[in-house]
Amino acid sequence: MKIDIGKIINFLIKKSLFILIIGFVLIIVIFEFVYWKYVYLPSHTSFEDEIVESKIDLDNLEFLIENIEEREKNYLQSINKEYKNPFQ
Repeated sequence: MKIDIGKIINFLIKKSLFILIIGFVLIIVIFEFVYWKYVYLPSHTSFEDEIVESKIDLDNLEFLIENIEEREKNYLQSINKEYKNPFQ
């Protein structure tokens, strides 16, 4: 089956106004969606602060504190340690 490019160009020329209107409508719809998402929604929604109480068991708290202290100790040891330069 041979495709005739002349027929395709002739069809596009005849339907160019219709294609232009469809493209224009699509662009307007996209811009309206972006406006709605990033301008209208944030300005018309309100977020209230919600206070949530959380309770940590004493055992878990002690474990967390020990873990943080151990990581801090390891970090301080790594700062003071001098490493060989691998590029020499």
